[in-house]
Order: sequence, then C-alpha cells, then structure tokens
Amino acid sequence: MTIKWLVQNNSEIGVNAHENLNIVKQMVNLSRLELGAGGNGIKSLDQPKHLFDKLTKLSALILAGNELKRIPKDCFSENQYLHLLDLSGSELTTVDSHMLQFLNELHNIYLQSKLIHKIPIGITRRVEFLSNRSLVMFDISGSPLACTCNTGYLQE
Repeated sequence: MTIKWLVQNNSEIGVNAHENLNIVKQMVNLSRLELGAGGNGIKSLDQPKHLFDKLTKLSALILAGNELKRIPKDCFSENQYLHLLDLSGSELTTVDSHMLQFLNELHNIYLQSKLIHKIPIGITRRVEFLSNRSLVMFDISGSPLACTCNTGYLQE
C-alpha cells in the first residue's frame, strides 16, 4: 500500500515531535502532507535532520497553525516539485531567503502571521523570479510589515 496523502491535525505531534516526524520522513510517496489546521504543536523542523529530503514527490505541504519560529536553511532542498507551501499562523518573525532557494515550481505560498515584520530583499527577489515562472499567490496578509521600497510591489 502506498500512502500519497497524510492529514494529521490537532494531534499534538509536537509532544514527541522527533519520534513522530521520523515516521513521516519514511513516507517517500507522499504528494500532500498536512500537519496543520489547528496545530500539532510542532515547534521546530530542525529535528529530525533533513525531514523532507526523501519526500521528493511532495507537491503540497501544509504546516499552518504550528509553533514554528524558523525554517532551517536547507529544509526544502529536495522538494523541487512543491506547488503549495502553507506556513500561515506560525510564529515566524522573518522569512529566510534560503527557504525558497530550491522551490522553483511554487504556485502558492501562505505566510500570514502577526509576527512577520520584515521580508528580506532576498525573498523579494526570489518572489519576483517565481512570479515570472509559476507563482500565483504570495500571501502575507495580516503581517505587520513596515513597507519600504524593497517590499512595496508586494502590496500591489
């Protein structure tokens, strides 16, 4: 049996996150992974290391509503076919430009957070590149951004 979709909501995965996320790491045929919608208590994607590396068929990753404070630099390096990335409702305060480095097929990115105050110039350049390729939605609504000339076009 091949599992292609996994939806796990409100399960407190974060209680034993390292052990529980190791199980997800082995589901190499997943195309959609939902560990959000109410939160699972996931605070970090640092452990287990290379959590999503074997999930090369992943096209949708929903981590909305978790307690993520940062995304590791190479977290999505093997997920080049990812079309949907939802990190909304997390505790991210900024978005690292390396997070999107390998994601050339993104159609939708959801980053709504009341804690994101700045979008680094590297992200704006990457979003601009992706919008010329495949990106349809880059949603940072609800974020208290201080608009500068670097992020002004995001509000259009």
